[in-house]
Amino acid sequence: ELDQWRRVLAQVRRAPGRRPSDAPIPYRGLESFQPEHAQWFHGRAELTRVLVDRVARQWPDGGPVVVVGPSGSGKSSLLRAGLIPAFLGRESPLADVAVWQPVLFTPGPHPAAALAEQLAAAPGGRGLLVVVDQFEELFSLCADPEERRSFLAALTDRRNARPTLTVLGLRADFYPQAARCPELVDALSNAFPLRLNTG
Repeated sequence: ELDQWRRVLAQVRRAPGRRPSDAPIPYRGLESFQPEHAQWFHGRAELTRVLVDRVARQWPDGGPVVVVGPSGSGKSSLLRAGLIPAFLGRESPLADVAVWQPVLFTPGPHPAAALAEQLAAAPGGRGLLVVVDQFEELFSLCADPEERRSFLAALTDRRNARPTLTVLGLRADFYPQAARCPELVDALSNAFPLRLNTG
């Protein structure tokens, strides 16, 4: 079978004609799928549905949903190309909020500033779906414990004037650091687990 595949590949490479350099590439390799790649994000429809249901159940006053999995388990793709498009679809997962505004970012070295900047840029009149991917950066890149506390307080404040749902993508080996944060204890006790063999 491998020899046959190599022969077919060689034929394709020898085929005449230009190959467009700006054509979309549905195969992402090791790169994560982004919201704009949702049409090519296959094989995880059921997992996406279960996650969307879990997030919707946090409405209206639940805490964040934490998606935990090892590196390479597809957390970023699930959040970006699965969850976000589901909330941007024609029918909102929540009857109470018709239109959602995704707020997608990674914490970086200054997570409180990153969150404030993202929220300031989000237009009003919509529910907020706050998705913090690579949440482990809160521990690996942010060196200021006070900024960490400030970020967590703002992220988990349920008195937000706008309808808000919060989802965090956390690499499994940072679970112990996250578990030391009182604001995350409840969410981590009911985390959404991903494994390397989930597809």
